[in-house]
Amino acid sequence: MLKINVCHCSFLLGLAICPVVALAQPVISGVALTGGLFDGQEVVVRGSGFGDFGGRIISWDDFEQQVVGESVNGSPAKIGVNWSTQYGYVGEAILFDDERAVSGNNSVKIDWSKEPNGSNVKAFGWAGQSPISKIYISYWRFMQGDYNPSDPDNHKQFYLFGSKGEFPQFMPLIPAGQTGWRFYNNVGSSLASGLLEKNSQRWTWENTNSEFQRWEWFVQLNSPIDAYNGIVRGWLDGVLGFSYDDYRVRYVDGTFDDFRLGHMAAGFTDTAKAWFDDIYTATTPARVEICAARIWSECGKTKTIQIPEPDKWHDDSIVVKLRGVDKFSVRSSYLYVVDAEGNVSEPFGLNTLAAPEPPDLKVD
Repeated sequence: MLKINVCHCSFLLGLAICPVVALAQPVISGVALTGGLFDGQEVVVRGSGFGDFGGRIISWDDFEQQVVGESVNGSPAKIGVNWSTQYGYVGEAILFDDERAVSGNNSVKIDWSKEPNGSNVKAFGWAGQSPISKIYISYWRFMQGDYNPSDPDNHKQFYLFGSKGEFPQFMPLIPAGQTGWRFYNNVGSSLASGLLEKNSQRWTWENTNSEFQRWEWFVQLNSPIDAYNGIVRGWLDGVLGFSYDDYRVRYVDGTFDDFRLGHMAAGFTDTAKAWFDDIYTATTPARVEICAARIWSECGKTKTIQIPEPDKWHDDSIVVKLRGVDKFSVRSSYLYVVDAEGNVSEPFGLNTLAAPEPPDLKVD
């Protein structure tokens, strides 16, 4: 998809000074390594139309540096702000764990069954990060439990809280008595069309539990506050299922401030458990990804985010450090650049970086 942005310039000493913005799809012309292919290796992606990074990384963690069995509350993330739990919770229901993971060995485990008669809200994330008018969220989630819509049970994946009396808010959820995933602002149906905020891929409890799946979200607040122009995008394993450009996310003059992942398992706390890994949040969707498909929408579970260095993101070059190398074959993997507007580059085959196969020598 091509997007053209208007450059709003300021003038100083008769010169027009404009920020660098992506005017079209990013183009990758080459990828350079300074050494071998291993995690932590610095890679320079060269090309054009990358634009500015367009925001900041709020947090990223794969939890490999964390101590299994320790509380999540107050622990440092690999990048960004410290992790905290909702209500400052420090019990055994939210701990670092090594039972299941996507990258490495560790993840965060939330076990509502540790306190089946306690609060049905168990969540972790960060707080005090306002102003956030747009946010990109990525995480891997493994959920299990005896969810039953006829009870009726109620499940929320995460909450975004706001800076004005905890509003605006945003949450992906399966509403009580239902089976399909929706999203909600905790105010009311806020699409200009008046329709419900349903997903187009028929994501339900039944097809989103008992396996690790990568969820991605992009939410941009409506502006002004009475406009129906907020943006909501939601992907599951790389497939777009929520796509709205006419959502009234907020009704108050506030911005996002607080992120809480895990959240509510109302009605099935005695069986509900979830594991979360590779959590990345930023105020821009700009990033680099590597996957095993030549078509972006077919990357599926092979897509691995490469954490960018914002101060090394330029219009013609990007520096990232490789991660997840053990998950992909260089000879059949592709690198993609996503710019701050969400435009995705064509794939760049990493086979050009691989050493040639040794000759098949035969001695007669």
